[in-house]
Amino acid sequence: MTLVLRCVDVSTVPINVHEYFLEFFVVNDTTGQGLFEELQNVLPHLDLDIDNVRGQAYDNRSNMKGKHKDSTKRWKILTNNILEKGFTLKSLSTTRWESIIDSVKAIVTQAPEIREALLDLVEYETDSSIKSQATCLAEDELGKYEFIVGMVIWYHILAKVNIVSKELQYENMRIDVAMDSVHALIDFFKEYREVGFEKALNCAKEIVAELEIDPVFPELKKKRRVRKKKTF
Repeated sequence: MTLVLRCVDVSTVPINVHEYFLEFFVVNDTTGQGLFEELQNVLPHLDLDIDNVRGQAYDNRSNMKGKHKDSTKRWKILTNNILEKGFTLKSLSTTRWESIIDSVKAIVTQAPEIREALLDLVEYETDSSIKSQATCLAEDELGKYEFIVGMVIWYHILAKVNIVSKELQYENMRIDVAMDSVHALIDFFKEYREVGFEKALNCAKEIVAELEIDPVFPELKKKRRVRKKKTF
């Protein structure tokens, strides 16, 4: 948070307004109440009396309305768990290959840490909707072997496609070199069809071992044949 002090000098004509930057400081609660309490704590350290303050203003009005209440606390839970590896979770982009890979990579390389963050969120969250979503992600997604396998396969494919995509965007790329890259990508897919799934399973098993999940696919339920009732 940035603290700026605005002073009004009424001793001059015309009246002058001056602004002074005081300091940056970290806030964990960005709701209106949280920001005000931080302000109360900071002002005495600057030898300023809050009784002399005539008003306060904040840039983000949605915070004052409580729209993003507790969002900072949730983010802190997440960063506390994934701080060591540091791959930021991102929403899935539909346009940029690089962004898509970063989104998947963050999950593949930090699945145990992300799941732990979700379980922490379930424990401390008061919003029932957020608690339910976190539970579903931790148990129904990151808690299933088939989801981890799918993420690993997706990451392997995206990483290879991204390399070729970047090569094709070079300004001095020649047609013959571009065609070689495309053919190499096709060969990769052919090889991956034969041995890639086994590689993905091995990678997934290492991940689920940390998650303490059995590396077993669920048995497919046989569909019951629905028979039409005879009418007489």
